[in-house]
Amino acid sequence: MGVGLAGITTGNVTVAEQWNGTSWTLLQTPNPSAAADSFLYGVDCVSPSFCMAVGESDTGGVTPVNTLAELWNGSSWAIVPSPNASTSTSTFDVFEAVSCTGTQFCVAVGYGSSGSGNTTLTEQWNGTAWSVAASPNAPSTTDNYLNGVDCFGPTTCSAVGGSATAAGFNNLALAWNGTTWSLVGTLLSEPNNSARARQENFTNLAGAGGSICFHKNVNGMWLLRQCLEDWESRGFAWSLEELLDKCASMPAPVAAIDVDDPQLMTPGNMLVKINAQLERAGNRPMSSEGSDLPAVANLILHSLAARYAEVLGSVARVTGKTLKRLFIVGGGSRNQLLNRLTAERTGLEVIAGATESTTIGNFAIQLAALDGDWNASYGVPADAVVKWAERIAVRPLALSADRDD
Repeated sequence: MGVGLAGITTGNVTVAEQWNGTSWTLLQTPNPSAAADSFLYGVDCVSPSFCMAVGESDTGGVTPVNTLAELWNGSSWAIVPSPNASTSTSTFDVFEAVSCTGTQFCVAVGYGSSGSGNTTLTEQWNGTAWSVAASPNAPSTTDNYLNGVDCFGPTTCSAVGGSATAAGFNNLALAWNGTTWSLVGTLLSEPNNSARARQENFTNLAGAGGSICFHKNVNGMWLLRQCLEDWESRGFAWSLEELLDKCASMPAPVAAIDVDDPQLMTPGNMLVKINAQLERAGNRPMSSEGSDLPAVANLILHSLAARYAEVLGSVARVTGKTLKRLFIVGGGSRNQLLNRLTAERTGLEVIAGATESTTIGNFAIQLAALDGDWNASYGVPADAVVKWAERIAVRPLALSADRDD
């Protein structure tokens, strides 16, 4: 299946053609009723009766530009609603690519903007509807884009694109672990392209003030969420908050698991897979009884903290840096128990930052540039970004109070 667009006298319309092994056939594709222009940029098919195509549509003006998704059922194309990342009337949201592993799971990627620079856009299809999945942006950048995605399963996707600073453009790569897209690493003054860095799958990304964000993807809380979903399906109603409260007073488990084991990267039967790993190592398996579920959660949390310590140790060895503090930003900053366990295992001072750190950082870079803090060689200096980020996060009303008008 191939998709694209065609220009006609009244604007652009979607196009799809089907290959039967010998020739191409033009198929009829719908366009949003209020759209002046419609485009399809990517398509993925998992069977002759299921294809998902994505793109954008607009009403003839500059904004709004809306995401567009169309579904092929084997005989016809139909538009399936897809949300924009922003509800602003000036929004600019575009799908660039899509990847499906079955009729129940697809990921579409692109970029969005509501007037303050472009940010990555990712959405997930669950077999019935599209929903926005939070995705990070490269630190200290003004624009971020995703142009391609490939999924090997509901918990393993890679998305690629680019990011921009005042100094130029850089490559951007994100990894999906089933719950979140995550980046973990440290700041360097120059790229580290050593053999060991490549072997351990670290990436170099340009940051503010000419710095380098040296990072990699690490597994996270999706392991526990997979267990929660399984337990709920069997009638055990535990919330994440209840489990964290129970675990806070429990001792460390006798054994730990390898949270980055490939067997734990696929969804379903998570406790069975965890027990299989425990038994292979000669350890006692965990009980699946409802009253014993906090013990399973405790095992996962301590194992995550141990893995974070291991990865941070690798960062220190590969870069030669002596790490003293660990800053946790985004949604993970709210998990006080995991933050405490990570501090204990790493020996580092853990500092929880803002949950909306990406948004704060993007605004801080733009405000610093508008304030005159810009250098042609490396863009906005890091200290200027810090100054504005602190004003936004700590004193958000100061921005309006300081206005000349």
